[in-house]
Amino acid sequence: MQLAMIGFGQAGGKIVDKFLEYDQHTGSGIVRSAVAVNTAKADLLGLERIPEENRVLIGQARVKGHGVGADNELGAEIAEEDIDEVQGAIDNIPVHEIDAFLIVAGLGGGTGSGGSPVLAKHLKRIYTEPVYGLGVLPGGDEGGIYTLNAARSFQTFVREVDNLLVFDNDAWRKTGESVEGGYEQINDEIVRRFGVLFGAGEVGTGDDVAESVVDSSEIINTLSGGGISTVGYAAESVEMGSGGLLSRFKGDEEGSMESANTTNRITSLVRKAALGRLTLPCEIDGAERALLVVSGPPKHLNRKGIERGRKWLEEQTGSMEVRGGDYPVEEPNVAAAVLLSGVHNVPRIKELQQVAIEAQDNIDDAASLVVVGPAVAITVAGDQPDPTEVGEDVSMTITLEEPFADAPDQWTLRGESELDDASWTVTTIEQGRTIDTSEYGSATFEQDLDIENGATVVEITVEGTAPEMTEFNYDNVDAERFTVASIGRATDGNVNTIESWEVRRFTQDSNEARQAIADAEEVVAGSDSEEARNLLGDAKAFYANEEFDRAIDNAEQAGETAEQASSSLPLLPIAGGAVVLIVVVAGVLYYRKQQQSGYKLQ
Repeated sequence: MQLAMIGFGQAGGKIVDKFLEYDQHTGSGIVRSAVAVNTAKADLLGLERIPEENRVLIGQARVKGHGVGADNELGAEIAEEDIDEVQGAIDNIPVHEIDAFLIVAGLGGGTGSGGSPVLAKHLKRIYTEPVYGLGVLPGGDEGGIYTLNAARSFQTFVREVDNLLVFDNDAWRKTGESVEGGYEQINDEIVRRFGVLFGAGEVGTGDDVAESVVDSSEIINTLSGGGISTVGYAAESVEMGSGGLLSRFKGDEEGSMESANTTNRITSLVRKAALGRLTLPCEIDGAERALLVVSGPPKHLNRKGIERGRKWLEEQTGSMEVRGGDYPVEEPNVAAAVLLSGVHNVPRIKELQQVAIEAQDNIDDAASLVVVGPAVAITVAGDQPDPTEVGEDVSMTITLEEPFADAPDQWTLRGESELDDASWTVTTIEQGRTIDTSEYGSATFEQDLDIENGATVVEITVEGTAPEMTEFNYDNVDAERFTVASIGRATDGNVNTIESWEVRRFTQDSNEARQAIADAEEVVAGSDSEEARNLLGDAKAFYANEEFDRAIDNAEQAGETAEQASSSLPLLPIAGGAVVLIVVVAGVLYYRKQQQSGYKLQ
């Protein structure tokens, strides 16, 4: 399969550079053209094999060649503004000679995660060739902003490409490994797996001809239908030797034994590839389509082993669309690459889904902050509490800077919290030096502050557990909130609220019911079914009565009824269960943004 590869952002450019190295080493010829796009000039200069004329620096007017600093909204805006510059490099690609475009990007940063969906949408509008994505998810230890970027970019990218191949760094980084060494190893793994997959069928003059050919059409058919894909890989060293196509049909006893060993090796490798470490770990049952490619010296390949491996994949996935073939290469190992397309049961994606939901809740929480009275220079040191399960421990730290600015020289600091077993720690600080620390073991506290004590900063920490729910109301989230902390200033008998922080609380059952209703609400909104709306209303009523199992059942029925009523209007151009997955990740806010004019990350 011949590809036009476009590396978007730092990770994408490095991976495409590594693909070119693989091409030069193996002679596979899968990279027909290579382009790198970035907002950081230094990243483009660090590439070794992508031609300089194909390195595109965008956003110079906005970020001066210094990158977007993990801001993927800015990355998307720049990509949209400078899409003509990217197109200028793509114009040099002999599109009539390629089978597909492959956009490669890390989904945790700013340029790649923001710009790659923009480019995918642009290419699909202009060209008839398939546009695939290769998205790399960040490791969990890379920081919250990168995980949030990935959650937002993932659902946008998968919608814009014909199929999204995914590699999860979290499943591949080794404990104690250096960042640079870890990414180098990961890039090698990416290229090795996808190199075998895309290299199948690219046979040059004088090369051995595959016994069961896998060509680009087989790969395209496997990736058709959209959704997300993962790749498994396993290899075993073998001795090189003479042979070829005729050696596969030996009839003597020695040949029969060798053939049996070859068959067993191939079937074993297929199992290891599918059940071992996938690029995106998931349960393989339920995969909509699969493709098996077995590569190695011709004498170590046979049709029987490939056919057995293919049938085993059919049994394991439950799919009737399982293709397979061999890819003869003169290398001292036999390898099996298994492409699983349209996968659904993916824990990592469910994790990203939860990140998107919590991000939406945090946006709602931020909108609910109340500030009354004189302005005070106040910042939150540390993360504001996320939506919290009842009974879960909660801790929050608040910092008041310049507490006597626009205030009397003496005033009383007051704190209130609805946390159970609430306790407070108040520390006064002068120029980084602790003056005093006081502790209070109740829901409220008061502490006098005096400018003569020299405090330039007051640090307040509140701890406790999320209280029981007093009301369940799906349409009124405020009813489910509670006050983590409210800080006020008392002077001359008057109390002014400086700031108050509220978060949503939930039980495990109520959260599952709320998510089920939210999913159904999106589907019902696009339907004219009165029955679906009634079922949804009943689900909300059951939710309010704390009958959560019945709420979930009704929500699911509402969604199914709405889908049946509007089956001619698919929600998103992706296959099967991936529709539900991406809708959940998008969330209500992202869906609404999507309806607005212009291009924004969802």
